[in-house]
Amino acid sequence: VLVESAHPYALETEMKQIVKITGATHLVVSFDSSCCTNEGTDYLELFNDELCKNPVLTRFGGRENWPKIPLVIPGDTVTFHFHSGAFQINWGFRCYVSALTLNSTYHWLHDIQATTVKLATICANNLYSGRSLHPNEKLLEKWLESPLLSAAFNQTSQLITQDKLLFVLINDANSQIAKIIDSIMQTLPTSLIDRVKNAQISQTIRLYFAACIHHMQLQSKLQSIESITNETKEILLQICKEAKKLKN
Repeated sequence: VLVESAHPYALETEMKQIVKITGATHLVVSFDSSCCTNEGTDYLELFNDELCKNPVLTRFGGRENWPKIPLVIPGDTVTFHFHSGAFQINWGFRCYVSALTLNSTYHWLHDIQATTVKLATICANNLYSGRSLHPNEKLLEKWLESPLLSAAFNQTSQLITQDKLLFVLINDANSQIAKIIDSIMQTLPTSLIDRVKNAQISQTIRLYFAACIHHMQLQSKLQSIESITNETKEILLQICKEAKKLKN
């Protein structure tokens, strides 16, 4: 079930919507990453009853104060109350409500398994779908999809693959240049994402490095470990930090 405000929402809005899914033991509420309201005056409240007597967590609003992971709410009912003030508007909110049914006759491990699979499915769907386009991106969409720009991307890709050093970097995870970059990446703080070993993600990161190296014309400085200066290492470190943001 989709629940959302207008985009952008109007001033002095009072919106109430009740979602009831008969038979559900829990409701899962997943928020769009674009959610944004005016800080302090505009907010969203959730209640797990129709009379709005039992709040769920706290008020959500602003740019950052939104759940980053799906909320699991006991019961078959959730009520949304959205309020906006009289001074400023913003994008609003959007979320999806789905049912979760846990059979009380199951062993508790089966309940955990079913819940985990459901949440993993929702997270995978969010990763696949990606965040909604920002209004500025929508304005520039026709330019981003322009054949002229696509041709420029293709030309850059061809130039990268024609360079022997970068070709090896992209296609061989065990190459000397790939190991150099891995050693620098390992000097940065690690996160849970870093523990996930995925060949496609690793190749994407190497492709990002290849593009940066190509545009910064660093090929001649990376022919061997001995030829890498401290200045070049510092540049690679900055690329590593940006690559880490891309990976996360």
